[in-house]
Amino acid sequence: MRTNIAVLINHTESDFHINLLSGVTDYAQENNINLLLYVGGLLESPYTYEQNRNLIYSYINPRDIDGIVFFSYLVAGSIDRDAALEFCKSFDPIPVISIGRDFRPTPSIVIDNSYGIKALMAHFIEDHGFKRIAFIRGPLTSNDAMERHHEYIQSLTQYNLPYDANLVVQGEYGQHFGLEAVRILLDERQESFDALITSNDDVAMGAIDELRKRNISVPGDIAVAGFDNIKAGESYVPSITTINQPIYDLGRFALKRLHEHLLGGKQTSLPAIERYPAELVIRQSCGCGKNPVEIHLKESEASTEKSQTIPGTAGKSKPESVTEEEIKSVIQSFQKSVSRKDDSQFIPVWKNFIKLLIGRGYERVYLHNFLESIENHYSEKEKQKIYPLLLKAQWSIENVFKEFEAHRNIRILDKAFGLMDLTQAIQLTTEIHDQMDAMAIWLKRIGIQTCYMAIYEEPEKTYDTALLILALENGMNTMQKGDWIRFPAKQFLPNSIHFFQNTSGIFLVEPLFHGFFQIGYMVFNFLSWETNFYENLRKEVCGSLMAALYRDEIKSMVQNFHLYADKRINELKQSNDALKTELKKLKEIIVPADRVPKEQKIEDFRI
Repeated sequence: MRTNIAVLINHTESDFHINLLSGVTDYAQENNINLLLYVGGLLESPYTYEQNRNLIYSYINPRDIDGIVFFSYLVAGSIDRDAALEFCKSFDPIPVISIGRDFRPTPSIVIDNSYGIKALMAHFIEDHGFKRIAFIRGPLTSNDAMERHHEYIQSLTQYNLPYDANLVVQGEYGQHFGLEAVRILLDERQESFDALITSNDDVAMGAIDELRKRNISVPGDIAVAGFDNIKAGESYVPSITTINQPIYDLGRFALKRLHEHLLGGKQTSLPAIERYPAELVIRQSCGCGKNPVEIHLKESEASTEKSQTIPGTAGKSKPESVTEEEIKSVIQSFQKSVSRKDDSQFIPVWKNFIKLLIGRGYERVYLHNFLESIENHYSEKEKQKIYPLLLKAQWSIENVFKEFEAHRNIRILDKAFGLMDLTQAIQLTTEIHDQMDAMAIWLKRIGIQTCYMAIYEEPEKTYDTALLILALENGMNTMQKGDWIRFPAKQFLPNSIHFFQNTSGIFLVEPLFHGFFQIGYMVFNFLSWETNFYENLRKEVCGSLMAALYRDEIKSMVQNFHLYADKRINELKQSNDALKTELKKLKEIIVPADRVPKEQKIEDFRI
């Protein structure tokens, strides 16, 4: 029987979330693990829409779920330690592993933020000679932000530089705050500084945009650095010097640890805490790097023999997905092409290798570093012979990546158009039953073969009871019109579905709500990581369901009104008939029947 793992996450639409989840999903697919991604919200969030997402966390139960990977950095980033521990305990006896925040005794895997900030400060001070370094810290509730700020102060002390509180701006995450922070530093405080360290890459790009508007050159006048190493920062001009959090490796390693624990039972205990170092990535925004893809990771000495690892990946978990045989095959094909002066020996093998690494989450930098390590293996005289081949190999990297991006964009467009068609098909129907039939057809067309949808029976009163209104299994809607299944929501799905026994793979569990109103939830199979697709799908389903529910409610009100009106009409008719009878009796008393003229009727008398 396959292992069932629940993953608690707050969103899936950003590059950061996708990279984080890719490590988990890759390991799950390689090891035949069932994953359920519960896409909730931020715990104890001040925003209603976030709170409404969290109800789905309560449907995790030990009957179905063997272990939980908890992205605490994202889901519990704003709550205190005691509240977070209480949340983890609520899942007992299911084992939980925390990613991002140290929630010991809950086993935790965290990133050593201080390592990255320390390396960045050393680079700014030692290599560039900066003395006035401004700092945008993250939210006050973020432990990561606190840790980075602490290391910033420690590094200033280490280099005998004064700490100036006016150079520190309390911030948030998002490009808009980059603009605001620059305005605070330059306008409100009128401070001058050599460099700016921001809370993440989005904030860095926002800060650079604002500096440009003021005709301040980056990096000419002020150097800027970010955090997180998102893809947008790599392609931005100037490319963003940043701190890389090995988030792909973090997710992959966490699931690996939990899986080993579950397979080994009590004999394999989970470590209390494990730390991953954040790494400095040097690009153009600090004044280094001439090529947008130029990147300097933690130095590792290249082997003098044929390379067995890709430079820049030593010490990470990711190299285990690239075998020595695969690397050896590429190197041997290169050597054959050089000896035979025949590109066809190497280029096809190299292109397949590029595609292989793209599929496993590697970026261009690893491939360029790979070629560099091959080049360094040859003498200066030999390099003249291999340059044409290396140049073609570099072109191949860009061409394959562009081809991959083009195919990816086509897939995104196909899904977007499919989503539009689904929305239109649903909007043309007026009954929820008909909506579910239309949804089953269009979900299948966009690639979703399995989908279960449940709505709360009485959401105004309680969320205890749900109604299963859609059961799409292997592309077929197995529910007949009006054949809804009533079941306890805590059960997740009706017993008759046998979801955990009959299905396998990766599934998303999405909350369905509209504003303050809780509708229900949906479970469907994972397709691929495409920015915003799943969230857009959720929103369209919520909007359509709410419209149908409103129509049903109005229809019910109209029906109730008609029933009430018919009842009142009958009551009035009975009252009128009774009144006529009483009136007739009364008139017989006042005017005896034998004295009423024959041509005059009783009904003609009026009182």
